[in-house]
Amino acid sequence: MTQKCVLVVGKFDKDEYWFSVLVDALRDYGAISIISGEEEMQDLTETQYKSSLVIIDSGSVGCLTDVISSVRELMYEAKIMVMSAAPTWKESRQARYAGAGEYCPKSLDKNEILERVEGLIGMP
Repeated sequence: MTQKCVLVVGKFDKDEYWFSVLVDALRDYGAISIISGEEEMQDLTETQYKSSLVIIDSGSVGCLTDVISSVRELMYEAKIMVMSAAPTWKESRQARYAGAGEYCPKSLDKNEILERVEGLIGMP
């Protein structure tokens, strides 16, 4: 697998175990950058992050659609995956309309995470 750049967006202090599983699953996929604070979220507009894949924790970013739209504007070629601890059809629809390619429940299974990433990256 070719090394890629992955940007993970969210506040992970409340869900450290899931975050560690996510990072461990993505370790072989590519270089991982993490945005977790409000200031860093605002710095997203500085475009210091250029990634082929962006994973957003929906429960920790404030207005999800605004974050997705910002990412889409700055990294139009990046694939966006939203992961949620409590997925709903309404949030899924809003995320997809905003530009997310995948909306799925958080998983503690590394293989499932990788399958979803590979499925998203394989999208045209």
